[in-house]
Amino acid sequence: MLRHIVIRLLMIIPTLIIVSIIAFVLSVSTPGDSVEKSLALEGVTLDDDRISQDNYEKEYAKKAIELNKDKPLFYISVRPSHYPKYNDWKNISIRKKVEIEKLVKHNIPLTEAHKYINAISQLEYIYFDNRDSLDSALKSDWKQSLSLLSKPDQLVPIRKRMLYMANTYQDSPHIDDFTDLMTSIPLDPERVWHFPKLEWHGSNNQYHYWISSFLKGNYGNSILDSKPVFTKVWSAIKWTCLLILMSLVFSLMVSIPLAMLSAYKANGKLDSWISWISLSIYSVPIFWMATLLIVYFTTDTYSKWLDIFPSPASFYSENNTGIFALMAKYFNRLILPVICISLKDIAYLVRVIRADLIKESAKEYATTLRAKGVNRWTTMWKHILPNSMISTITIIISNIPLALAGTLIIEVIFNIPGMGRLTFNSILQSDWNVVYAMLLLISFVTVIFYLLGDIVYAFLNPRISFENE
Repeated sequence: MLRHIVIRLLMIIPTLIIVSIIAFVLSVSTPGDSVEKSLALEGVTLDDDRISQDNYEKEYAKKAIELNKDKPLFYISVRPSHYPKYNDWKNISIRKKVEIEKLVKHNIPLTEAHKYINAISQLEYIYFDNRDSLDSALKSDWKQSLSLLSKPDQLVPIRKRMLYMANTYQDSPHIDDFTDLMTSIPLDPERVWHFPKLEWHGSNNQYHYWISSFLKGNYGNSILDSKPVFTKVWSAIKWTCLLILMSLVFSLMVSIPLAMLSAYKANGKLDSWISWISLSIYSVPIFWMATLLIVYFTTDTYSKWLDIFPSPASFYSENNTGIFALMAKYFNRLILPVICISLKDIAYLVRVIRADLIKESAKEYATTLRAKGVNRWTTMWKHILPNSMISTITIIISNIPLALAGTLIIEVIFNIPGMGRLTFNSILQSDWNVVYAMLLLISFVTVIFYLLGDIVYAFLNPRISFENE
């Protein structure tokens, strides 16, 4: 058993590495610029008239270095053979890098591409500094030109546009700005084939710093409010764990006696009623069930006798508040959401446990115990039930990690600030630091709980052994 536990613990490492790589790839593939969002939280934006383009570029470069966005993505990269080495990009602004790469892909040398992109930026600065003094025709054409210049891979249309501007506005004091840009437009190079090449970057890459910070417990800051991700996740996980704990205890306390009663009276009227009610409850969508319970059991609209539970309201806790302190403070308001979560689990567990109990009751050891005069109910409780709990443990073990993010509907309906609601809101608002922290956390919890499931299997049924694995 010890050998099996060690093997499973070692399997956690490659599992989390794969999940972390997937999460990292998703984080760098999502739309939006994390550097710009971080600057916006500090009040540094291009929309601020007090901040010039040059100062913004400097602040952007500083923030990019601070967030390690100036480094290669991974330990190794596969690039076309004509691409410059990564060190050649060191002095190029990250904001310009994307546009320069479009030109480099078309076999344009890095120095020419960089010079051309800088010329475009200079023309943009001149436009924004002088737009209030330009006549309407020049202002409109200049603005359209800038829109085309934002696609620097379309060199032929850009060259034609600049010729048009130079010929149309020969008497304009800004004609030199257009002609200077024309001299910077690179010529279309010949199309040639290139082979892929590998480039090793060592540990000085974005993924290494990203995963290292995770292992150190530093999950970064939320891009919405600049709060530490750990603080937001910890605040949410307490509520979700509280819901899971309460619903698990309630589900087992109700489902095991009902399943035993149903198996004890198998094929009788009571068994039929329990089966029918279980199937009916399981078929009702959880959001509809929660809505019905709120409508009928939280107000006296239909009867004063039905006003049993408090209405959904806001929940609040300090960061240092423990789970049991939250339960003591909000127990009465958590009863209804716990019932909503538990009802479907109870309906399913009753059917599973009943089937396992009936199957175990037909085995020889159960028949022998009854033949020796052991009470049938005692036989079921002390001997048959522990041997039939394998399926139940599997369901519980698999449901707990899923419930970390799967309580979303209940948390939204009852306004509970748990993990499901936090993940949902973070996805809607593109707060990816929080989303990927939750992804890694749920992956880790899933692996750990499946390991705990194996241990509990062997504890409940000594016949189970993992020594031959």
